[in-house]
Amino acid sequence: MNPSANFYRKDVAQSTKSVLDIEIKRTKKLMWLTLPVTLPFVPEAIRIASLKMLKRLAGFSKKKAQKSAKAFPFGEADLVIAPHLSPSVNLIAIAHKP
Repeated sequence: MNPSANFYRKDVAQSTKSVLDIEIKRTKKLMWLTLPVTLPFVPEAIRIASLKMLKRLAGFSKKKAQKSAKAFPFGEADLVIAPHLSPSVNLIAIAHKP
């Protein structure tokens, strides 16, 4: 069976869409949060300082989040890796030495 054929099954396509929706929501939220300081008339020094501050604040929330593991509403079966799928997303894998 062609691995990309599973993507077009309704149950797999729906679950994969829900995974993508999580990332799309996060990206839109970040876009609106950074919009005021990334407008062209904002001085570069203010833009850089604001974005660095935002990154520091995100680092604090990540440390809190690492203390309690977050359960995601999807599993490995919801992720489809195959050539020429649409929509496509970038995949990042993080590995830790045992």
